[in-house]
Formats: sequence, structure tokens, C-alpha cells
Amino acid sequence: MKINKTIVMSGNNQRLAAATFQQKSHNSKLSLVVQRPYKDTKRFQTFPQAPFVCSTYVSIDATCPDTCRFKNAGCYVQTGQAANTMRRMDAGAKQQHSIHPNILEANLIDAQWNDPYHRRARVPQDGPGGKGRPLRLHVGGDVRDVEGAKALANACEYWLERDGGPVWNYTHRWREVPVSAWGPAISTLASVETVAEAEEAVDVGYMPSFTVASFEQDRGYKMGAIKVVPCPAQTRDLKCVDCKLCFKKLPKGTAIGFAWHGRNLAGKRKLDIIQREHHGQRSLEFENDLPALSGGRLVTNGSSVPLVREEDG
Repeated sequence: MKINKTIVMSGNNQRLAAATFQQKSHNSKLSLVVQRPYKDTKRFQTFPQAPFVCSTYVSIDATCPDTCRFKNAGCYVQTGQAANTMRRMDAGAKQQHSIHPNILEANLIDAQWNDPYHRRARVPQDGPGGKGRPLRLHVGGDVRDVEGAKALANACEYWLERDGGPVWNYTHRWREVPVSAWGPAISTLASVETVAEAEEAVDVGYMPSFTVASFEQDRGYKMGAIKVVPCPAQTRDLKCVDCKLCFKKLPKGTAIGFAWHGRNLAGKRKLDIIQREHHGQRSLEFENDLPALSGGRLVTNGSSVPLVREEDG
């Protein structure tokens, strides 16, 4: 795939771009990260550890739909450690308003480890199992439209051709962008906050990513017709590189559950109100045959463990 160098940012210019690429993610939910004191200050530096994960970030203002309940109103990535990065990308998107932010994101993916002659460059094989690094698309941000999803689909097919690892992401635009637009190389989950939305997402072919105020239990349980499997990063202290549940589709009607993971408690209260309004004081029908998780694999039996920590902002 030929790289459009006119919109690939590098060096200091990337700080004002609408998208960025991390060759080694510093997000401790995705992979192991250690903190060490920074010189003689009270601050800490983060150092990713193998197996590594790559990630992208893209402007929230330029890509996230206004229908997202948490856009500029408690979004975890706007209030956490990446908040300054997101503000820079929002500023960059305004400066580069003629450039599609997801096409920039796709070009950044294509540009990694490539040389000026566009030779096929292999993605480093220091991901899980000694294979290519997985890629988490837009940890912050979303896809703007079908055109952006198709650009990412092409880039991620090229990523796999270069022996890159699995690619996954989450989108609030699942009503606007058909799941087919993402192509076969990307596992895309529909971000939802109510049972009705989860059921609708399933009907149009997506696996839901269901954000809840808190988990009812650590094992799988039902919410309406949806089977919710709580995220193992929040219940079993697994990293995404170890869990891999979001890397592929689970049986139809299954959703990955995420407990509220932002630092903004106002967002959590908003989510709690939304779900009470939609679900009422419901009594859950627990299912012993729903999958539990152990060592990153689905199993039918196993003991529960308490929540261990909150995901990084």
C-alpha cells in the first residue's frame, strides 16, 4: 500500500496532528507498564513491558458523535492521563480541518516501520506469544464516518499482511457505520449503555461493549436478552494482551461488560441514572452456564474473584 506522505506527521509536527500512533502503548490496561521516578521529582515515568501493544489516538471533537453521552461530559480519556494529548489533537484537527482524521490515523498505521521506498516492513514480533504486536485503534476518539472506517480497514489489512497482531476497537457510531465497513481485519465492538441499545447492536451485526455503573457479579450474567461477560482486566487483573476476548466475536447475544472506568464521578452518576431509567430496579437472572474467565480463556466453571482495580484513565 502506497503511503500518502503529505498527511503523515512526524517529530514535533505530530503533536499538532489530529491523530497519533504509539508503537508501545503506555496504557496499563492494554499491557504491562511499570512506573519509575522521574529524576529527582515526585513525578513518575511509565515504561511499557513486553509483550507490547500498539495504539492510536484521534481527535474526539473531530470523530466522536454528539450522541455519545460522555463526550465533553465525563469521558474517561478526557479526564485521565491522556487529557492533554486529546486537547492537542482537538487543536490539531481544527488546524487540519481539510484532512480526514481517520485517514490520517490510517496513514500513521501504514507508516510504522516502513522505509521511504514503501517496502513491506514487518511489524515487530514481540507481542503475545512472540507474534506481531496487537493494535488498539483510537483509545481516545472514534471513527467519523464510513469513509474513515474503510480507510482503517485497508490499513489494518496491510498491518496483518506485515505480520501485525490482532486489531480491535470500540465505536459509538455503530448505527451509522455498518459492521461490514470495518472489513475482516478489525474486531469492532459497539459501545452501548442500555440493554435496548445492546440488543439493537446485535441485530445489526455488532458485538456490544456494554458500559455499566458497576458489575452485578464477576461471572457472566444476563441483562435482558444480553449475556454480559465482565471485562477480565477489571475483575481478574488480566491485560488485554492476555485476555484477548475483544479480539474476536463471541456467540451472538454476548457482550463484554465494562464497569465505569473514568476518574470523573459525575460521569458514573450519569451512567447510573441512565441505567436506572432504562432498566428499573431489575432482578437479574443469573446463569451458571454463562462463561467465566480464567487465564484469558472462556471456561464454564470457575470461582469468582473480587474486582481488583479501576482501569487507567
